[in-house]
Amino acid sequence: MKHDSTIIRIASQQGGLIRRDQATDVGLTDNQIDWRVSTGAWALVSNGGYRLLNLPGREHLVRAAIAILPDATVSHYSAAAFHHLTSVSTKTVSVTVASKTTHAFHGVRVFRNSDLAPWHRIEIAGLPTTTLERTVIDLASVLSKRHIQFVVGDLLNARRCDVAGLTAVLDSVARRGKPGVGSMRSTLEGEASRDADETPLEQAGNALLVRAGLASFEREYPIPWTPVKRFDTAFVAERIAIEWDSRRWHMLKDAFESDRQRDRLAMEHGWRVVRFTWRDVHDNPASVVETVRAILGADQPV
Repeated sequence: MKHDSTIIRIASQQGGLIRRDQATDVGLTDNQIDWRVSTGAWALVSNGGYRLLNLPGREHLVRAAIAILPDATVSHYSAAAFHHLTSVSTKTVSVTVASKTTHAFHGVRVFRNSDLAPWHRIEIAGLPTTTLERTVIDLASVLSKRHIQFVVGDLLNARRCDVAGLTAVLDSVARRGKPGVGSMRSTLEGEASRDADETPLEQAGNALLVRAGLASFEREYPIPWTPVKRFDTAFVAERIAIEWDSRRWHMLKDAFESDRQRDRLAMEHGWRVVRFTWRDVHDNPASVVETVRAILGADQPV
């Protein structure tokens, strides 16, 4: 029929499923829908939802759940996959419904809550998804404290989020008895304390450069192609960035890969990134100065 191509297109974008109201909006009558079900062309999967196509894979499954479940949002494990949190297993397909009623969807773990604020959601790949910060807060309810500490530490060191942003989301949903609040709170308190301990590394590194007469740099310089992230120290005209890497950074599982990816992206934009550790600054400061001076001398302003 003339409507079938439109219906197939919709279903292909929704994990192979279509809702009854979508089919009627396209132009099918209730009798035409029922006939398709009776002949086996459509398979009823839930109240108001029908499977037209068998599309394997977790992404198709989450798309189907979002299409069928009321006001559903990609969350927890599936949101971790969308945000590329490599330290979190994404085998479980998961969504959240902002409802007090019980909903189920085969193959999907459905979470329920009433505190998913509009600012906790963004769109990724055309699907409503919890923000990175809200995803981390949600994961604290299903991961061990040690695991969530690793996830948070990894994200903070990669500068994908900060303690203030995570705390703001946590404060907006925290209530007595809510799973994960306690472990998340202590994790963020520990990170805030650790950040304070690490701040002197940047201060010491920058002070070292100033004493050496290399003071024409900017602190916490917004990365031009990703302004929400920053270089610790930047010689802007020369397009040289310095990252003062903490000892904790090098203990994280994905630190090496994150470093290399960040550095490759900088190189693609004509920047060079130089990294120094706590030991470099405090045990071999002359080498740090010599390295920076040599690099600056070899690069001409753009």
